[in-house]
Amino acid sequence: MMSEEKVFDKIVQFLNVQIGESWWSKKPLSVETKLSEDLRIDGADAIDFFTAFEKHFNIDMTSLDLRKFFNNEGFDPIGLSWIIMKLGGKTNPPKESYRPITLGHLEEVIKQGKWIDHN
Repeated sequence: MMSEEKVFDKIVQFLNVQIGESWWSKKPLSVETKLSEDLRIDGADAIDFFTAFEKHFNIDMTSLDLRKFFNNEGFDPIGLSWIIMKLGGKTNPPKESYRPITLGHLEEVIKQGKWIDHN
């Protein structure tokens, strides 16, 4: 079994191949680093990322529902409704309820060998 440090190092190597070091080289990666907010992985990029992650680490990802964690690129009816509300004089944008996925969570997924949901 790999030590925690080795698992994290493998994740960093994987990220370097998938998105390139330039995205995160100015800020050190940690278990708290968030895929969407910190690394700008979202929408179709998230699909590509997790397809490669599943293959690279041989993880069972069948229970992962990306809609809980990432924005859907393309036509966004929630965004359209916000524009309509704004034109109608309402100023509060809709609150997104996406849950962040951290590198620490990915570390746990690798150790378990399957996707684990978190609260």
